[in-house]
Amino acid sequence: MTPSAAIRRSLLVCSFFAALPLGAAITYSAPAFVNTGSQPTYIVVADFNADCSPDFATANAADVTIRFGDGSGGFPTSSTITGFSAPRFIAVGDFNEDGKPDLVVGNGSSFSDPTNTLVILLNNGTGTLTAQSPKPSLDGNPAGIAVGDFNGDGHLDIMAGENNGTNNLAFFAGNGTGAFAAATHPALTLTSGYGVNDIVAGDWNGDGHLDLAIATCEPADLHDHDLVHGEWLNEDEGGDGGCSAQRSVILN
Repeated sequence: MTPSAAIRRSLLVCSFFAALPLGAAITYSAPAFVNTGSQPTYIVVADFNADCSPDFATANAADVTIRFGDGSGGFPTSSTITGFSAPRFIAVGDFNEDGKPDLVVGNGSSFSDPTNTLVILLNNGTGTLTAQSPKPSLDGNPAGIAVGDFNGDGHLDIMAGENNGTNNLAFFAGNGTGAFAAATHPALTLTSGYGVNDIVAGDWNGDGHLDLAIATCEPADLHDHDLVHGEWLNEDEGGDGGCSAQRSVILN
């Protein structure tokens, strides 16, 4: 089963259609401001309460906010999920295959909580999400989260960057119940660059297997290069400041 087929099988999808004349300009009305928790940094969109109106969730300084959409551009109600030290990155997926979108949130270390974990939040279908135990453990602060069926068993897995100076990514195999196997450390190690900043998944070469694109950087005094090494394809671009921009494309 292809990754896209697995996602279509497990998620309840509400379809929305809009028609624009070819070449029509896209315009936006004045912004409407919606409150979340303090310092929202990461955001995802899904229909968390199954009313066929898209909602959004933000990872904030110390909690997660879900704002429920009313279908007309408003977000009149919300819920807050607590219990985090420092949320870093957030991703959505149906981890227990009940047709309801769940969340995974990277929980970074703090002085009061020296551990780094992934928090799996399962959705009961009304927008109430509950953290699962035990929490998958990371070897370093969360640095990007990608969700998909990476091992081809029909269940959603998680690939997470580990910001510990080693360019590592950890792989967590899902079993379709909302539980995940202990991490493979490291599942991947970049051969160049300095630290993982973020990751996304997609089938870049059209072979039906999910690949990864990884944002990282390298010290600015290193030369840019193009390297093809086995299944690793790294492409660098020069940048300003302390490091040069780098894209790493990993083929699965």
